[in-house]
Amino acid sequence: FCIFNAKSQQIITIPDSTVFLTDTLIIPVNTGNINTGENIISYQFNLNYDITKFQYENYSFTNTIAQNGTVSVNTNTSGIINFSYMNSIPLNGSGAIIKLKFVPLQTGISDLSITDFLYNTDTITNVNNGTITVINCQADSTFINATICLGENYTLPDNSIVTVSGTYPVTLQNSIGCDSVVITNLTVTNLLLNIATASASCGQENGSATVTVSG
Repeated sequence: FCIFNAKSQQIITIPDSTVFLTDTLIIPVNTGNINTGENIISYQFNLNYDITKFQYENYSFTNTIAQNGTVSVNTNTSGIINFSYMNSIPLNGSGAIIKLKFVPLQTGISDLSITDFLYNTDTITNVNNGTITVINCQADSTFINATICLGENYTLPDNSIVTVSGTYPVTLQNSIGCDSVVITNLTVTNLLLNIATASASCGQENGSATVTVSG
């Protein structure tokens, strides 16, 4: 007869992520649901990464299902990090079992891949590796010249209302999350009405008025 090994059916996942070159990448290593009956008290794996794209900083157990354990980290091999975790209490639940912190070094697309993953002594072959995209976020600027009449108002790109002449910068986010600054130069025009009148001449019922708008 066959013995079903629940641990070997687990799925380990590194999610795809996009990060700005100036930010820190915090990437979780996620697991499918684990119950205490599986008695998983340890794991180990190798993480492969491109040392020209990322610099490994450290790890965290914050908001993971492995918060009470200990881990040893071996970085002796360039581009490969070995993690070995141990706990006296079996893992329980789903989600991150560890979070890894990297500093991006250059823009581009690179893979983070896991090999040789073990729960206790059982090999996990269902591993979904992640693709990390690093982008350089540069703010762009747009200039708008607008004119309104005295007594009118003007709506800026962030939906705020202004009524006075001036320069109004508004910072928004573009489609990739970078700052986009819209600078509005607003002029409020004060209209002057010059009215010239002429009286009716003899034999005429009406006079005339001429209106000139300036401003």
